[in-house]
Amino acid sequence: MPDPARLLAVARGLEDDGQYNVAKLFRAAAYGALVRSARARPRIGEGLAEAAAAAIDDLRAAGAPPELIAAMERGIAAALAGEWASLEELPPTAVCRDCGRVVLSDTPVRCPECGAHELTLWDIAPNYYLDPLPVEAIGPALARGLAEVEALASGVSDEAAELGVWPMREIVAHLLASEQLLVGRARRMLAEGEPRLVSVSPDDITAGVAAVEPTLTGLLRAYGVARRATLDLVGVLAGEDWQRAGFHPEWGRVTVQQQLGYVARHEASHLAELARRRAGE
Repeated sequence: MPDPARLLAVARGLEDDGQYNVAKLFRAAAYGALVRSARARPRIGEGLAEAAAAAIDDLRAAGAPPELIAAMERGIAAALAGEWASLEELPPTAVCRDCGRVVLSDTPVRCPECGAHELTLWDIAPNYYLDPLPVEAIGPALARGLAEVEALASGVSDEAAELGVWPMREIVAHLLASEQLLVGRARRMLAEGEPRLVSVSPDDITAGVAAVEPTLTGLLRAYGVARRATLDLVGVLAGEDWQRAGFHPEWGRVTVQQQLGYVARHEASHLAELARRRAGE
């Protein structure tokens, strides 16, 4: 396995010499090596508590900031209790690009370790789905996503749709439930002034949709109807509509652009799983 630390060190050295275009290759490879080394992912009830405790102990032994340790312990306790820690409990998080210090603050601050300017810190979003897609890319991405989901799931029997660790029917139910939730939030942002949003369990909303429509055929039909309504909405948005926003208890301020881009990115993240289910894996 390639050494991520070595790859990142080369990337940073190249950046110091102004070789940014070459540096990106080594930085990407460093992240790729980290991802490949973390394929076995503990889940709640399946080793997460023990793995998190060990990771926190490692950080504590390495002298990590006490506020980071405390925030991690609060967050893990909430997760193990089936709850969601709020932004007040787990403030915005950034990493100093110069020294690697993790900084927790709801207001811009300089790195407390090396003094690097706040504009040089790397903000860590709760989920990459929140990275805003360009406005002009959202409609085409949503249209392509629907076509891919329909191509992968159409013609699959109800029996085959129940096979696999995460069956195809449940994946499509999850996509439909997410569409209803996320686009519903976007519509509230457009209709209200900065509405307060609510954290929900993905498992709960998926189970609710699956209970209402028990067949893959029915779920696909409902998904198509929901997505076409979303595309209609995207088609009439203009100018400042995209920057209307709401406040999420975990994520903070979220715009219509972010929420609809989230729909596209989230759907795309599940296409490979649908392809594996269709192939019988």
